[in-house]
Amino acid sequence: MNSRDGFKKTMQVANNGRPVFVTIVYRLAARIEQAPLFDMVSDPTIYTNVLEGAFKLLNQDGIITNFDPTLEAEIFGCQVEWQDDYDLPAVSGWADCEFSGVSLENSQRLAVLLETTKRLIQTRGREMAIIGTMIGPCSLALNVRDNASPDRECPFDEIVTLTGGQLAKYARCLGEVKVDAIIIREDLLGEKYYEEFLAHEKAYTAVYATIFNLTRFYNLAGLLMVKGGKLEDLAVIVREINPGGLVLTGQEIDESGLNFLKNLSDSRKMAIGLPLPLTEPDKTTARLQVYEDFILKNKPGGFFYTSDGEVPPDIPIENLREITGRIKGVSEL
Repeated sequence: MNSRDGFKKTMQVANNGRPVFVTIVYRLAARIEQAPLFDMVSDPTIYTNVLEGAFKLLNQDGIITNFDPTLEAEIFGCQVEWQDDYDLPAVSGWADCEFSGVSLENSQRLAVLLETTKRLIQTRGREMAIIGTMIGPCSLALNVRDNASPDRECPFDEIVTLTGGQLAKYARCLGEVKVDAIIIREDLLGEKYYEEFLAHEKAYTAVYATIFNLTRFYNLAGLLMVKGGKLEDLAVIVREINPGGLVLTGQEIDESGLNFLKNLSDSRKMAIGLPLPLTEPDKTTARLQVYEDFILKNKPGGFFYTSDGEVPPDIPIENLREITGRIKGVSEL
């Protein structure tokens, strides 16, 4: 069973082999290949070569194609300024936004990303998971409400619908190029996510329903990424929006929490991504031991490992290779 098969089985909550390890490698990939981030996202050939090069060195079970929260915001008037070679762009301001003219096709970066994703699926798609990302409905709608200058007054629920419509189009684009999963990022809101979701539950649930219906139509996994928060609160959201999986960040999960998550995974038939704090090797080893002991004893078919958020570009490569080797059961990568 190769990495993609293991990932697919995990998304079906039926993985009887080792847990797959999906690290969120984005800016680190640019650093490994010594390609400035701006150059990478401006050219699909450079972009593809960068992600391919990182894969060859790190031997991940999946390639994350993007991890930049400014990408979708650009179509609503967000303006960015590029920083140092391996830094994400900083928001420099917001231009006037004509909601009637908003379209994914207006974003050159999105076009490059989709072409890159298509190439990766052609070259690596049979052996490993290719995973897209997008900003979640809550995070994008709040960002637009608080910063954009729309051409007309809009009730917030209408902003949720407008921004959600563009996210649905993006999900359809990723489905058409045949990614294996989409990570929907609400981690940007941290523990505020639960409160924000409840404040506009009907509007948000409608957007999520559209996105997750699309993921099921294209036979790919829709994974909700969150940061922190009580597991019980996250379970409430999961029951409302029915994602294909939950990717946890900013959580230190003990055996009791793992039991709770296994029950949630089994009852909802959804995968669970368990975070490893890769910047702290001692904590990574200790956390992994807790996970391994639980998995050996309880055999959850939907658990997998992931980095606790994006792997920073300055992490020592040997640290990441060492933990990957342990998880994959090899002494040297």
